[in-house]
Amino acid sequence: MKRMTLYTILLFLLFASISFSAPIGSGFSYQGELLDNGAPANGSYDIQFLAFTVATGGIADAVEPTFLATQVTNGLFSINSVDFTNALFTGEEYWIEVNVRQAGASTYTPLSPRQRLSAVPYAVQSEYLAAQGANNGDVLQFNGTDWAPSVVSGNISPWTTNQPHINYTSGKVSIGTTTAKASLTLDVAQGSGSPFVAAIDSTTVVYVAPNGGTSLGDGTLPPENGLYVAGNTKQSLNSNGMLKYMLHVSCGDIWAGVFPSFIFKSYIGVNTTGGLSISDVDDGNGLGKCLIEFPTPIVDRFWVVSTVLGIDSTGVNSGCSVTSASPNVLACQRFVSTTNARASGGMMILVY
Repeated sequence: MKRMTLYTILLFLLFASISFSAPIGSGFSYQGELLDNGAPANGSYDIQFLAFTVATGGIADAVEPTFLATQVTNGLFSINSVDFTNALFTGEEYWIEVNVRQAGASTYTPLSPRQRLSAVPYAVQSEYLAAQGANNGDVLQFNGTDWAPSVVSGNISPWTTNQPHINYTSGKVSIGTTTAKASLTLDVAQGSGSPFVAAIDSTTVVYVAPNGGTSLGDGTLPPENGLYVAGNTKQSLNSNGMLKYMLHVSCGDIWAGVFPSFIFKSYIGVNTTGGLSISDVDDGNGLGKCLIEFPTPIVDRFWVVSTVLGIDSTGVNSGCSVTSASPNVLACQRFVSTTNARASGGMMILVY
């Protein structure tokens, strides 16, 4: 009785020429060395492939049409495409059994052991999965156990690319918080690290410290061209370094009633509600004394007062002090330096 042995089996993908009109398909090539009674076989053989879900026993799930009269030379043979079709590859593990007979013989000899089908033939099936597989437009999502295709409607990502750029136009972006307060919001717990660092050639040029403070330049010098800010700047009331209030006012003459105190212009540099107001003081000498009320306490702030000179204001000085009645109010007056007599007119007040 003849004993045929498949001495060496090589399984790999058939990399055919690919074009849009000719997809790669689900077949794979098969090469091997066939021994007939221990010697390299020569001649024509019929070769049949069966697919099983178990390594031994069981019933074949699929049978590939027989390759009749396959030429075997010095034991070597090659089959260009073994194709079980895309219906077979649904994710289960398979073993391939090879049956061989001399061309035209009546019975096949099953060769053992069966060869486990490697992942490579499965890889091409991503385009050809069966009913529970992927359809056109599906994406792979992890379902907790395995990657599975699923339908995604609309744009699957709010990000778009326009090489070499990446864009997001669907709304605001936040990092560290689920509530975006601006186009880009960075939110970290105080002390947990810097929320923002910008560097040029590995040298930090802008740095936001974990406590909220900022550093520009290398820590001692500002950037070469300084810092440019378009628009007004705001600072919390208890922080130092920026102007809290700027005013150009006139302390009027309530006796004459012609030039009562008023505010020419002002700027509030803190995030607060409420405005500024000014009123005259009638203490028996109504010239050049007024009360300025701020929306926040300024008793612990710093202020600078300067006289705005008019044509009759030579030698006039100005000064302000916090009143005992309210920490929000400055009592200001203009006076002639030589006589201390009060004089109505303009003054500038800067509060830090």
